[in-house]
Amino acid sequence: MLLWDVWGVGARELYDAAAQVTAEDVSFTAVRALFAENDGLRTPQTVTSLAPFNGPSEVTVRG
Repeated sequence: MLLWDVWGVGARELYDAAAQVTAEDVSFTAVRALFAENDGLRTPQTVTSLAPFNGPSEVTVRG
């Protein structure tokens, strides 16, 4: 994913939680649990690209 690719709604709280888990001494177990329990941390099939050279568009991610 690129800097300007976004997905999800209300992700700020989730990102704050991820930042707390990954600050200083990182617990692999805690990080793995956070990732496993939160779909918002995984890239969905379609993202919104806010590329500065293209403008906003929906992009389907190839697997």
